[in-house]
Amino acid sequence: MLKRAVFLAFTALIMAMPIANAHTALVSSSPKSNAMLKASPKYISITFNEELIEIAGKTVSKISLFNAKGKEIKLPKAQIVHKDIVVAVSKLPPSKYKVVYRVVSADGHPVSGSFFFWVH
Repeated sequence: MLKRAVFLAFTALIMAMPIANAHTALVSSSPKSNAMLKASPKYISITFNEELIEIAGKTVSKISLFNAKGKEIKLPKAQIVHKDIVVAVSKLPPSKYKVVYRVVSADGHPVSGSFFFWVH
């Protein structure tokens, strides 16, 4: 009888616990990951499955761009529009490029990642 009461109490506790939400995930990007481009992109845009936020009025989400030699390409400040982060890109010479991002979404957790594209 005691085992059954403990089991029922434990089951009720588990059922009452909130389900954890997954962190923000990348939905799409432009250029796409591993894209082979004939011309330099005019911008880099990344879309996530949750709204991106500012903290204390400051943009904490960022996109960085590196060439094949690991040199960072200077970019203007990225713009946040709902679930998107977008940054303009100056004309890029042919090379392999690595996009590195770090964003903070409505759940308050930072998410980072990277992907590559090529300009031929």
